[in-house]
Amino acid sequence: MCSSDLEGETETDLHEKFMCQCKTGTASYTQSISDGGAKGEQLASSLTAAQELLVTLKSDLSGHKSDREAAKAALASAKAMREKEAATFAGVKAEQETNIAAMSKAVAAIEKGGGSAFLQTDAAQQLRNVAASAQAMSGDARQEVLAFLDQSDGSEASGEILGVLKQLGDEMTKDLKYATAVEDKAIADYNGLVAAKNAEVATLTSAIEDKITRIGETGLLIEDTKADAKDTAEKVVEDT
Repeated sequence: MCSSDLEGETETDLHEKFMCQCKTGTASYTQSISDGGAKGEQLASSLTAAQELLVTLKSDLSGHKSDREAAKAALASAKAMREKEAATFAGVKAEQETNIAAMSKAVAAIEKGGGSAFLQTDAAQQLRNVAASAQAMSGDARQEVLAFLDQSDGSEASGEILGVLKQLGDEMTKDLKYATAVEDKAIADYNGLVAAKNAEVATLTSAIEDKITRIGETGLLIEDTKADAKDTAEKVVEDT
């Protein structure tokens, strides 16, 4: 075979190899471009979802903080009200106990015939204050008690006055018992509220910490996705 024939075969082989490589390379790039486009769409979708999640997380975080502040404010308000109620009850209790004690001393003194000695005590003056201000006493009963207290020797301490004083003492004792029951319930309600609000604050604090962590993680995910999307787009352009 002559040299020209050999050269012709060589050129043909080279051309066929080149065309084969072109077809192979084109197919590879075409597939890479297709894959890159699909990945770009997926990254764009993921980026949108992450950005929407970030907005939601920030909104939730703001809501949790607002709710926690409201719970703390409710606790502070309840505490102030409880202290005020406790102080009011303490004053009522002290006054009622003093009045009841004065009533008991008057009854005991009259029953023992020591009405005259009783009229010289501080308890007698306290009883006068009670008789002058007690709304539960009728006009007649009030006048009888005051008349007794205005005596100098307590000689007119009748059984009727004893009855009035005992009845008034019983009513005061009953009123104090009722006020104490109301105070006890108020304390129980307050303690229940405090427990509930403290639990709410703890739950919200945990939710706030969780949202802060997730916001940080989502922010990093967004930046990574953007970088990946940029690299993918550049690769598609290069392959094209």
